[in-house]
Amino acid sequence: MSGIDQSFYERNKRIINRISDLLLVAGILFIVNFFLVSDDLGWMNVNPNPYYLLPILLGSRYGFSVGCFAGFVAVAMLLLMIEFGHGLSAGLYMETHSYQIFSFIAVGSICGQVCGYMSKRFQQIETKNEGLMRRVSKLDRDYKTVEQINDQLQRKLVIRDNKGFNMDLEIRLLYECEVRDLYQSVLFTVNRLNRISDAAMFIFKKDDKHMLERSAALGDFSLFPTEMTDTDLPMVEMALKRKEMVTIPEVLEDTVDVEEPYLFALPFLGGDGKCICVLLVANMPFIEFRPASLKNIKLVSSWVSEVIELRTGESKKHYKLIEGYNEKRIFFEKYFKHNLKLSVRFYHEQHLPSSIVILEYPAENDISQNDLEIALAPMFRTGDLPTVLPRKFPHVAILLPFSGDRGAILCQQRCARYFQSKFKDLMPLKTKIYRMSDASNFNSLWTYLCENELDDEKAKIEKIRALQKPLFEI
Repeated sequence: MSGIDQSFYERNKRIINRISDLLLVAGILFIVNFFLVSDDLGWMNVNPNPYYLLPILLGSRYGFSVGCFAGFVAVAMLLLMIEFGHGLSAGLYMETHSYQIFSFIAVGSICGQVCGYMSKRFQQIETKNEGLMRRVSKLDRDYKTVEQINDQLQRKLVIRDNKGFNMDLEIRLLYECEVRDLYQSVLFTVNRLNRISDAAMFIFKKDDKHMLERSAALGDFSLFPTEMTDTDLPMVEMALKRKEMVTIPEVLEDTVDVEEPYLFALPFLGGDGKCICVLLVANMPFIEFRPASLKNIKLVSSWVSEVIELRTGESKKHYKLIEGYNEKRIFFEKYFKHNLKLSVRFYHEQHLPSSIVILEYPAENDISQNDLEIALAPMFRTGDLPTVLPRKFPHVAILLPFSGDRGAILCQQRCARYFQSKFKDLMPLKTKIYRMSDASNFNSLWTYLCENELDDEKAKIEKIRALQKPLFEI
């Protein structure tokens, strides 16, 4: 079909379809009539006349005007067959059977009217249905939005009411994951706690301390380079120099003409103040990008830094392995004090509880300090920080980060029962639980922990009160 023919067909498609259907039905009726009843062309002796099908079918399909026209075509076919097939006068037949001639046109008109009415009703129902479908679709979107908001509110309520549980769980997951997945797990932790969606962790290359490589990413990877120098991005450069979080407003204050695609950069610092890695964040919910959330992220990073340093082997100088165990450690006093300060800080700034359980054997000669450490080692959980304090008798002090009274009591009972079951001939351990609320600052809490007598509570309390200061200090 040529281009001109195609264009003509498209413009006159409706008319061509109606004419073709009319000719098709009329042809079928005539052929059936001619071959089956050739001696009664026009089915003059059949009532109702099968040629009524022509206006009925065409009127029912295409409406009033086509139905009327089909009625006229049926009448014309009958008159031609009467004139030439039966040898009768068509004009005389029209005068004597005018009711039949009229009925063909009437049937086509009526069927066309019914078709038009039904088409309009169908269009009205279809239009109404489309409107209802749009409303249902909108309600469905609104419902999903409300459901998401509800899930987020429930999540925020759960986190708000169980901050300690969440932090404890997240820190333990970091301790238990594979070392190769550590940085990716850190991103998942930050995502769960602060809903950060697009972020990446960068670590320094071993052979070039000025080159950072992407060790893990979350969300859209294309937002972050695979490698960069410590000066490629102004935000990262400022964060590394200041050794603290740098946000986009701070970058724009110093360099207004720079297009900065990231929200903030946060260096993770080790115990010696050295940068371990850098967190670069490109996207998070606007409601979360506020000072309180950013402060919480900085606090979380301080504890996560300790885990990274410990897991990557950078902090071997901070602990000794317990004899006979590859993963059980006794942390030195300096490292323990550093983590205790972090726990006190979390308690005062985020109201996240931590506990210290002291397990002390009340005699000097029955069991040595080393034997006590070996005996209690199986009871140390991943994430616990056991140490030895400057106390008189053999003992172990265990810092339980983000564990409240229930976790501390379980640890206390578990260790005491295990020791008693293993050394039935020895005296039971004396135990004591200390909380972050037992002192107003770190110095007084540390003095409290180093007291040599567990029984003289009144004397200790008086001494602590004398040491406490009105302001919180770290």
